[in-house]
Amino acid sequence: MTPLPRCTPRSVIRENRRLSATFSADQADQLRSVFSPLSSQSAAVEGIEPAHITLEGREIDLYVRRGLQPVLEAVTGCEFSFKTAQWSICNPYEAGYLGPRLSTAPLELIAEAKQGVVDVPTEKLRDRVIAHIIAAFPSIQIAVVSGSRSDLEYTIRSIRNLLAESHHARLIPIRNGVVERDGHTYFGTIADLQWLYRLSGIPNGLIIFLDASNIAHSWAAEAVDSFAFVRVLGFRLGTVSLSAVEADSIDCVFGLESVSILPGGDSAREINARIVNVRSGRKLSGDLTGQKLRDHGIVYHQSRNRAIVQVAVSSASTSTVIVAADLRHAVRLAKKLPRAEIVRSDASIPHWISEADHHVIRRKVRRTMMDSTLRVVPLGDLGEASLDQAETVIYAAGTCGVDDNVRSITIPGYWIRHRPAIWVDFLDIHHPELRRGAKMREAAYQRWGWLAGNSLEQKVAEYLSRREISR
Repeated sequence: MTPLPRCTPRSVIRENRRLSATFSADQADQLRSVFSPLSSQSAAVEGIEPAHITLEGREIDLYVRRGLQPVLEAVTGCEFSFKTAQWSICNPYEAGYLGPRLSTAPLELIAEAKQGVVDVPTEKLRDRVIAHIIAAFPSIQIAVVSGSRSDLEYTIRSIRNLLAESHHARLIPIRNGVVERDGHTYFGTIADLQWLYRLSGIPNGLIIFLDASNIAHSWAAEAVDSFAFVRVLGFRLGTVSLSAVEADSIDCVFGLESVSILPGGDSAREINARIVNVRSGRKLSGDLTGQKLRDHGIVYHQSRNRAIVQVAVSSASTSTVIVAADLRHAVRLAKKLPRAEIVRSDASIPHWISEADHHVIRRKVRRTMMDSTLRVVPLGDLGEASLDQAETVIYAAGTCGVDDNVRSITIPGYWIRHRPAIWVDFLDIHHPELRRGAKMREAAYQRWGWLAGNSLEQKVAEYLSRREISR
């Protein structure tokens, strides 16, 4: 079973086909031109999943939409062979995503285990996973069970919006034990479970509980026990607290098999990335490198620090974090922000800190992120800090770079919010290495799928335009 590229409301079910081919040395350049995003020929093979293209040695392996194989062969000059099919829920106009490493987890759990629990943070993501399961298992009958009729009706509408129209006729509600017609997926309440024996395919199919805690109901446990070969999957919402009885019932019926699904996955972020230009200030000597470049271009660059402070002041967020290059940089920024606190795992004062700054560290350094709406974190202490609740992150560390370690630190908690986080960076133009570093960071944001927004960016631009930054 294969990953689900995208899954959003108003999505459609598509079948992608995995193809492979061998090619000659003469065909290598032609293939590269076809798969280049800047190539005019790439429009002829729209529908290829670029992330799934591998071009190694003399073999190529890729996914394409069903029906595009003849077009692909005509454009590339290669003869492709079919390897496997992939069902996907796809809408190219929206950015929802179930990550490639996580989206197959419930499917593998169903295929390999008789029962299990899927932990999800929201009902919306739960419905996406269920729609994915319905599309991935067209040959088995599925019963979706809810604790209440109103929740069930809402879920039916939500899942219907996620599936193509060809699937709608196969989604059948059960009302008071009455099944209108045969189908693939049946929706009912706990009271309807006693009627499932009438459905010939269910004893060898799959029962999905929208809320795993409903298994504590006596009817639910009895119905599940009556089917010797049925597979049972329960969803456990992160926002719902369980009683001891419910937790014990889940463990007894579903066992210890469980997977966790987080939105965002590996390629899309609920994060808006903003780039603020630092145009004022003196030009730096091209001979500066290493620590001297960091000192002159980042830590003690007055115009840059003034821009960082103005962005922080103009932010309307209730929780803002500034990532500084080091402790000296953090102290310098904190001096200009009276309400800011410095978050550092070690409260001791390093010997290289000037005596004039000792009082700043004693007064402002905290070991936790609690009770402060504006915090400054040295990059070296970022791993100890928790950015889960941060609404705006101002990355002021500059040439220190942004890598996967920074991404793994900042992202995990963002899924709990109802609106995107904002990540602000700066485009430095005063030194070649600074310019290259800023461009590399911007490219990384795009590669990670961080979205280019305009709300805070416009506010910052308007604010800075009203206050000219002097040398």
